[in-house]
Amino acid sequence: MKLINFALNIAIKFSNSTNIRQINMKNVLITVLALATVSQAAILIMNKNNLGNISSSDAIIVQREFEGETLAKVDGVDIKDSEIKERLNFITQGRGAAVDLKAIDNKGIEALSKEAAVQRKILNNAYDEGIQNDAELQDKIKGFVENVYKEKFLEKIAKANVTDEKIKKLYDELVSKAKNSSQYKVRHILVRDEKTANIIREELKTLSFADAAKKYSLDKPSAEKGGDLGYIFPEEYVVEFAGAVRKAQLNQVTSPVKTEFGFHLIKVEDSRKAEIIPFEKAKERLERQLGSEGVKAFIEGLSKDMKVEVVRAETAKEATPADAKASATETPAKTEEKK
Repeated sequence: MKLINFALNIAIKFSNSTNIRQINMKNVLITVLALATVSQAAILIMNKNNLGNISSSDAIIVQREFEGETLAKVDGVDIKDSEIKERLNFITQGRGAAVDLKAIDNKGIEALSKEAAVQRKILNNAYDEGIQNDAELQDKIKGFVENVYKEKFLEKIAKANVTDEKIKKLYDELVSKAKNSSQYKVRHILVRDEKTANIIREELKTLSFADAAKKYSLDKPSAEKGGDLGYIFPEEYVVEFAGAVRKAQLNQVTSPVKTEFGFHLIKVEDSRKAEIIPFEKAKERLERQLGSEGVKAFIEGLSKDMKVEVVRAETAKEATPADAKASATETPAKTEEKK
């Protein structure tokens, strides 16, 4: 119970800090459950390590060097504030940076320090078992590291394309267009192929658009909100999507619309005269847009002159009309059941 109370205290203090308006009770409960579950695992491990068979796993070995102020010692090993922050980031799903460690009492620091030490012991046990020598795991680690490198590099590409001049220019262009434009309240469902889109469109005769979006849409952020994109400027979207939005009849679902992302079913629920968003409120969104454009241009430049030659011995079987007809009788729900 003490640990659960501690987790609640962190969540409450966290929710009262700045930029935390989206925190809700679901997040608080996740925090409590995550910390409580990890704590139970910690108790089991500590009991195991007290059975008498001492191995290198019983010593707390620091695999990485943490910097900053020492907040506690566990079995003589320093626990730095940066390590405590790391555990808070895990517990609060990446939002630990907003927590002021000075607001956490000594019991809280004690609990977090124990948790940090337990994590080290888990790692030490893994090393004792020879996990680090597993070939499959090594391949996964290499793949993970490569992806981290690529992601970090593309972040630099994105950042290089964002300047104050470009942000202001893009804002002015959008404001100019908005003066003679409208905003549309839009929902959409994104799927990979046209056949699936048509099947879902038929299913919408008995299923609400919001429920279908939650169930099928590949655009997860909007899917969680029933496909809702809010009030949008069509100009901010790809040409095909924008054109479909402008032509759509209110509260009618469009035919599948093809874009570079897949096929969309679009429903326009309202339209209004465009509102001009103040520059400071629009700035962060414009930065993301410019960054995305920079990455897209870079990737297109890399692939532009590539010559691809398929040299495999066998080719995939081409679908016949009969195959297509048989597949069309299945709903997405039935396909899920087969899996």
